[in-house]
Amino acid sequence: INLPAIPATASAFGTSTNRAQLSVAIFLIGFAAGQAFFGPLADRYGRRPVLLAGIVGYLAATVACALAPTIDSLLAARLVQGLAAASGPILGRAIIRDRFEGPEMARVMSLVLAAFITAPLVAPSIGALILTLGSWRWIFWFLALYGAVLLALVLAYLEESLPRPDPGALAPQRLVGAYRSVLGDSASRRFTALVVLGLAMLLIYLVSAPPIFMVSYGLSPAAFGLVF
Repeated sequence: INLPAIPATASAFGTSTNRAQLSVAIFLIGFAAGQAFFGPLADRYGRRPVLLAGIVGYLAATVACALAPTIDSLLAARLVQGLAAASGPILGRAIIRDRFEGPEMARVMSLVLAAFITAPLVAPSIGALILTLGSWRWIFWFLALYGAVLLALVLAYLEESLPRPDPGALAPQRLVGAYRSVLGDSASRRFTALVVLGLAMLLIYLVSAPPIFMVSYGLSPAAFGLVF
């Protein structure tokens, strides 16, 4: 959602577009790293409390982004924001697995994945619209409001779906064994490679699009949202 704001962010902090562009890459690094530990934490303590902690962390980091006084503080807040945001897709999938089986689980999972795929495509247009109304900081205030709505919905409607917490879920040998069982399977490695290559292509486009379209070709934020 902040892709159209990269040039404006660079201008506000008096830094280069490439440095402001790191706010996207650093968020994605945090988003990737967070997925390594939210699953085991949710197996140990339950889906609901871990998801609530993730949303609260996301809210705090998003407010820090909106108030960031320097580019370095913005980058640090974006890293934490990405770490906390990883709780959403991980626990969304875990809750589906808890509550559904077989074809029904596949149907629900496909709906959730459709939302995950659609969001990055629509978000830049939303960011461009916000930029027509105010500064780049307004985008993070919008995200904070979005996070607050998510928090309220989870508090009001989401019940715990994990039947029994697993006291040994965080044991190092269990974690290593789980990764070994997945990566040791040849079919799993092939499907993982396909997912990684497809996602890498998307992420390269995400990181490269703002300087190419807005700096090199001079598109406005609104035009960028449409082209994107």
